[in-house]
Amino acid sequence: MPIKEGDIVLELGAFRGFGTIKLSELVGKDGLVIAVEASKENYNLLQKNILSNNINNVKIINKGIWSTTGKSILHKEKDQRTSLVGDLLKNKSSYEEVNIDSVDHMLNELKIDKVDFITMEINAAEVEALKGMPKTLSKKNIRLVSAGWYNYNGEPEWKRLKIILEKYDFEVFIGVQNRVFGIKE
Repeated sequence: MPIKEGDIVLELGAFRGFGTIKLSELVGKDGLVIAVEASKENYNLLQKNILSNNINNVKIINKGIWSTTGKSILHKEKDQRTSLVGDLLKNKSSYEEVNIDSVDHMLNELKIDKVDFITMEINAAEVEALKGMPKTLSKKNIRLVSAGWYNYNGEPEWKRLKIILEKYDFEVFIGVQNRVFGIKE
């Protein structure tokens, strides 16, 4: 599922921008990367990485992605791992209150009608993220790759992600470490 020049890519869980910089190169000057990161600390480093590399085709957003809008608690571990899902992290060291948003609401605010590629690695919040993007998932010609190795309400997350994506007519493949790939033409 290659990223193409001119694509609009939604990167949910941008962390500090290592993948963001590569995505920026792949979409080229006519493309756009919307990089979303919930952690304020990681967002600040993401912003510095984008600015210091003089990247102009990335829009960065400091929000958590969920099925609704509002505020939530972002749980943190010492190694920079974070999650909106409180029971995921075993060695929580701190937390911060963050703004959360659904993908459909966020894209509407940005006046973006369609994305070509979605990448999600948001530490067990992937199912909730999909629940918040029915309008986005209803579009044609979209590719998606997601973490699927967590548990969601006691079952493997990849199973729930597969069910949701197939409801929107995606062809779904489960890869190494239960990474989920979805293609809708």
